[in-house]
Amino acid sequence: MYSRIMINNLKEYAILFSEGIHSDFKDKLEESRKAEKDKSGVDIVEQYHQILEWRYDYAHSGLKNTTVNEAFHFHQNARRVIDCFASAFRDQLLAGGE
Repeated sequence: MYSRIMINNLKEYAILFSEGIHSDFKDKLEESRKAEKDKSGVDIVEQYHQILEWRYDYAHSGLKNTTVNEAFHFHQNARRVIDCFASAFRDQLLAGGE
């Protein structure tokens, strides 16, 4: 998987399949982002982007600019972005879409 799949890339991929998936992903992401921010002050989108940056820095420069603990906690939050993306596709399939 390409290491720099930003949120806009995910939105572009979703719209390739259908407007419904695209819209559902945006809605799910915003709902999840707001819920986590309200609950803990964490922005899952910012943490998603940070994970990508750390990966890029390590892969291309060998930089280890985080701790295992920090990376783990960021990953726990950032994976919600991918969960929202997958959920939008899953919901379309369960609704009988292709």
